[in-house]
Amino acid sequence: MIDYKIEIVEDVKSYPVMLFSDPQYSLMAEFLLAERSFLKKIKRFVKSNDEQFSGNAFTLYQTSDNIEIESDFNDSKLQMDRQEFYSLLCAYYEAYKKTKK
Repeated sequence: MIDYKIEIVEDVKSYPVMLFSDPQYSLMAEFLLAERSFLKKIKRFVKSNDEQFSGNAFTLYQTSDNIEIESDFNDSKLQMDRQEFYSLLCAYYEAYKKTKK
């Protein structure tokens, strides 16, 4: 299991930031922050048979087992198990929804 915590940043608007104990997942944290306006669409994408999703700053590619996150700016990539990705996405989405109330 991936070790993480979610902190709420209080700025002009509140928003969650996902922090991972393992720095290899920093791209996941960047992805969630940059694409937070697309979270519902990304959840639907993961449940679909679509192979690609493009957001503001990242592109997702999926196979039956994995999700690959690719930065559109510097070609950084992270490949994750599809279920782990979805679990983290849902945890972040729940935190994000709480900041919108």
